[in-house]
Amino acid sequence: MSDGTHLIAAGPDGTVFVPNPAEGTVSVIAPNGSAVDRIVTVGAGPVEVAGTKDGTAFVTNQYGGTVSVIPAGANTVSRTIQVSSTPGRTENPHGIAAGPDGTIYVTNISSNHVAVIKPGADTVAYRIYVPGGPTEAAVGPDGTLYVASALRPALSVIPPGAITAGPSIPTESNPDHLAVAPDGTIIVTTPGSGLANGSVARYATAAAVAASAPAPASAPVSAATRPGDAATTPWSSPAGIAGTAGAAVLVIALLIVATQRRRMASFHDRASGSEEHPADHHSAGIWSGPADAGQSK
Repeated sequence: MSDGTHLIAAGPDGTVFVPNPAEGTVSVIAPNGSAVDRIVTVGAGPVEVAGTKDGTAFVTNQYGGTVSVIPAGANTVSRTIQVSSTPGRTENPHGIAAGPDGTIYVTNISSNHVAVIKPGADTVAYRIYVPGGPTEAAVGPDGTLYVASALRPALSVIPPGAITAGPSIPTESNPDHLAVAPDGTIIVTTPGSGLANGSVARYATAAAVAASAPAPASAPVSAATRPGDAATTPWSSPAGIAGTAGAAVLVIALLIVATQRRRMASFHDRASGSEEHPADHHSAGIWSGPADAGQSK
């Protein structure tokens, strides 16, 4: 594979899909394979892949503002779906998840929306507002959608078929990747605000949270409090988020684009003989916290 971090996904038969953001491709590794089986050209800046039960892969193209659809076993894309509101422009689609019925959910960071694509459709059916710059999504066994946002210490919970988000689940600050276990509990990675204070936490199901008294938005569900949380300023404070979300989401989107462009430039430098390694696509920009806003990208 090319240098840098790749956000891989596995299909139901064990096929592995690896997006290559700089190259605009997805590498496909056959079940139990030890080498790339084929390379599929997709849109600009592919970042994440989600697979449905029939083996179809859906790829978010962050630069292009689109989703590429790769049928099971195919060498080419069958169709491209516009997920940004304006064709030809991007709202930074990033995270993607597939529901049990084949519905596809795509987080659009800079527009604060999750685009919903119905099975077999070529267009977005509707968009669900999710505040704080939605970045990642995961679907539970019952079809409940959980969304993590860069500027919000909580998971947005969207019941099956809903067009608006329901009560949120408080988390530690800066929730990152998430997954839903077979029992419905949600597992969330948190990069932390400094060296060696990241975490992986397990949160109660949406039904359990709804049945209990709501916790304060700034308090984590898990009992442990990590060192450095108090120093993360607007990222960990709901009041700070409310006052800075509009400007910060725009800054986040710009940082994402700048980081990816830097990464692509680094690949070009390496091809020219430079020893500089490309920037880590997923650990830079929104993932490293508000201090990045004052750094050169």
